[in-house]
Parts: sequence; C-alpha cells; structure tokens
Amino acid sequence: MRISRSVLLILIGFICVLLGAFLPYLMVMHFVKSTFFLNFLAYTLSIVGLFLGLIGSAMHVRYTRKKKTDIFEPPAEIPHDRDRDKDW
Repeated sequence: MRISRSVLLILIGFICVLLGAFLPYLMVMHFVKSTFFLNFLAYTLSIVGLFLGLIGSAMHVRYTRKKKTDIFEPPAEIPHDRDRDKDW
C-alpha cells in the first residue's frame, strides 16, 4: 500500500507536535538541561507540526473530494417556485 503525500504530512506533523510536547516535559523533569536552544526547538517543532498537520488534512480533504465528485453534483432538474402548488 502506498502512503499518499497528505497522510505523510499528517504523520510528520503529529511526530513534530509530540516532540514539541515531550521535550518540555523532559526539561521539567530535569532529564534534559533546559537551554534557550531546546526551548526554541520545542516551540518551533510544535508550531511546525501544527501547520503540517493542518496542510496535510486540507490536502487529504481536497483529494478525497476530487475522487467523489458525483456526490456533489446538483440534481438534473431543480424545481422552481412557480411550479409549486399554491395552497396558502
């Protein structure tokens, strides 16, 4: 099975968000020394992961809507108000 580009972006974004949340946890628990670089890296990973996931999900929705275009087509005949019985 081949992984589409949109799913790959979502997975990369998920991993970035997890790392962006896990690094501060390690710093708070004093497993890793808190430095300016690591704080900035955790923040950047979190933001980048959020945007990658958002872009990947938008790409996925666009791809699946293209595949299912027949669902979104309007009906062949649209009834007009003048064709409706006026019982009021």
